[in-house]
Amino acid sequence: LEYLLARVTHQAPDFFERYVQFQTKVDTVTYDETTETFAVTTTKTTTEESSPEPQQQQRTFDKVIWAAGEYGIPKMPKEITQALANFTRGPVVHSTQFCRGTT
Repeated sequence: LEYLLARVTHQAPDFFERYVQFQTKVDTVTYDETTETFAVTTTKTTTEESSPEPQQQQRTFDKVIWAAGEYGIPKMPKEITQALANFTRGPVVHSTQFCRGTT
C-alpha cells in the first residue's frame, strides 16, 4: 500500500485532495451519446458544520470507473455496459464478481 501511495503522489502530492472524493455517494451516472461524456451526480454523505444540508454536485467526465469493492451490490445498467464496450478490450465485470472469483 505504501508503494502505491508513493507512486500516486510522487508526481502529484495533492492527488487525493484534487481527484478523490471520500464520504461521497454516487446518485446517478448518465451517458450522453451526443457529447460522449458521463454526467455523474454525487451527494456528500457527511455534513460539515458550515453546511448542515447534504451537498449535491454534478460533474462531467469522458470515462467513469466504478470501484465499490467486493461488498458492493452488483448493478450494471445496460447503457453503461454498452458504453464501456467501446472503451475496453476485455470483458466488463462487476468488482463483486472479480473479488469472489466468479469471472
